[in-house]
Amino acid sequence: MIGETATINEFSNGFVACKLMSMGLLSGTAITLVRKSPFGGAYYIKTENHYIGLRTNEAEHVLLTKNS
Repeated sequence: MIGETATINEFSNGFVACKLMSMGLLSGTAITLVRKSPFGGAYYIKTENHYIGLRTNEAEHVLLTKNS
């Protein structure tokens, strides 16, 4: 849901992990879902200091823990 916050646990794909870690998305980073594209093509997320757009196929490889 939009506005929910979660913490990154790990990545299930090495290529995607390298790409996202170079942008500052590391294990233990809290992220918040800001918005989704209307046809499911991408997600717009917020970290502590950045806003990042993720394609759906990239987001599928990010394993999260939902924050209460």
